[in-house]
Amino acid sequence: VAVTNYEIFQDGTSIGNAGTELSFAVSGLTTGTTYVFTVVAQDAAGNSSAASNAVSVTTLDSEAPTAIADLASSNITDTTVDLSWSAATDNVAVTNYEIFQDGTSIGTTETALSFKVTSLSPGTDYIFTVVAKDAAGNVSEISNELRVSTLIIIDTDGDGVPDHLDQCPNTPQGVLIDVHGCEVFVLPSDNFSVAVTSATCVGSLNGVLTLTAVDTAYEYMVSVSNQDEVMLSAQNGYSRELAGLGSGTYEVCFAVLGQAQYQQCFTVQLGEPLPLSASAKVNHTDKTVSLQMSGSTQYRIRVNGIERLTSASEITLDLEAGVNYIEVRTDLECQGIFFETVFVGADMLLYPNPTTDWVQVFVGGEDTEVSVVILDLSGHRLYSGTMPVPPSRDIALNLEAYTTGIYVIQLTGNSINTSLKVIKN
Repeated sequence: VAVTNYEIFQDGTSIGNAGTELSFAVSGLTTGTTYVFTVVAQDAAGNSSAASNAVSVTTLDSEAPTAIADLASSNITDTTVDLSWSAATDNVAVTNYEIFQDGTSIGTTETALSFKVTSLSPGTDYIFTVVAKDAAGNVSEISNELRVSTLIIIDTDGDGVPDHLDQCPNTPQGVLIDVHGCEVFVLPSDNFSVAVTSATCVGSLNGVLTLTAVDTAYEYMVSVSNQDEVMLSAQNGYSRELAGLGSGTYEVCFAVLGQAQYQQCFTVQLGEPLPLSASAKVNHTDKTVSLQMSGSTQYRIRVNGIERLTSASEITLDLEAGVNYIEVRTDLECQGIFFETVFVGADMLLYPNPTTDWVQVFVGGEDTEVSVVILDLSGHRLYSGTMPVPPSRDIALNLEAYTTGIYVIQLTGNSINTSLKVIKN
């Protein structure tokens, strides 16, 4: 039996019959919309075939977005302007906006309703328009034309701030200014100095800061953490010492009298000083000692009871024949003391001489031990033994049990062989 009709379905709903025609025109569809179509064949007995394969069809979008009618400008400068507008509408969706300057495209936005135009020329007229577009490429009518005139920059005092923004229109040439065109008071970065002239020992208050200003055209107030303010002026030579400070971190801020907005601050760490380091090199020929010192800016040197103050890190001093006592210290006890005994001019020295009991024997040379013999004037050996030589080079001998008289003490070693007489009272 023959096929007598074809029935067409749109999204599962019958929309018409084609009879024996093999095509069917579907109308009344919505643009940009997807539909599914199927067909069923029928015969004269009313039998229907299974549904055909499904065909998915998306209609074309030919409808353009609405035109923009309220393109506007704001924040006009000599080289820039901000453009803005209200959203256009579309049967599907607006995907972007294209901006034109004097008929030439200068950029696009996706969904933003504003655009910043840059690189314009001062004192120039421009015409701006915008069109809306959708995903199908449909373009709206051109928006209203917007005429914009960029500003003409006048900077009478030449400070880089236009007159219409300049709050100080007569600023002198070459001075530092703020964003309002007004002069900013400034001093060179090296106008102030904060020096730690004395560190402090832990638990003590002997730290000293020296505060100095270079420019003498002003007077200054200096604030230091947890300390009273001090003034720097001609009366104190623009320099002050702040003493009695403990260890810690101090903020030091300089202010200029008459310049309320100016301040320059420094952070200073005041801590324990390095240990005193000193060494002594003896010249036995010249009878001098060369001292090398580090750890301080001043050193107190005492040689045989005579003290001198020096800021030199190296110094050469004269020595006396015999035993010399050398001591080096600073004004801070926590740095330590250097002490050394130096013997020059003889291999051995006895003291005190005469003695009533003990006698100290200073041993020259570099021997670490010596042989000691004590004789009376008749040559009788009263003592014989080996004794170590300590770093001080002093050997102590007890003559308390000996009768009054004169005795001979002999010392023998690798670098020494000498005898001296001692009187026992």
